[in-house]
Amino acid sequence: MASKLDYRLVFALLIPIILSFFTLYIFNIGTIIVQIQHASGGNLIFILSLMLQANFRFDAISMFTGQPTPLGFLAPQFVIWLLLGYLCGTIAKGGKRGVTTSLILVVIDLLLWILLSVLAAVDLMSLFTTNLIYTLGGIFIALIAGVFGGLIGGLISGPYEDL
Repeated sequence: MASKLDYRLVFALLIPIILSFFTLYIFNIGTIIVQIQHASGGNLIFILSLMLQANFRFDAISMFTGQPTPLGFLAPQFVIWLLLGYLCGTIAKGGKRGVTTSLILVVIDLLLWILLSVLAAVDLMSLFTTNLIYTLGGIFIALIAGVFGGLIGGLISGPYEDL
């Protein structure tokens, strides 16, 4: 019984983590690819860091304090985190497991982004001090959309069966 749970949770985390590197390019139609090609200089770790950083580039805080538009709210990053959370919830099965797994996914992606940025010698202090509201807005929208997508995916896939 425990082995099925472990495999289901491992796949519910592994598949969306791998997809989180590439899903922004599907929804953003290559705009980010050109920016990464110009900024990377061929460093693979820096490229991976920029790919994960692009998933958190959505300033939700200033959007709520400014003048929100419906199309502005449905930014590619919001849709990505909904999709990744939905995948986590669908694979994990069950609303509670879907929310837990999608929350773990957002935390793992955030930690991977920070780790890869440190390995690529990116100045994280400037990212978190000068653009604090922008960075926190991206993390906030990832948490909200990821957990909401995990809840929807978990509820649609049905309860987890204990065999």
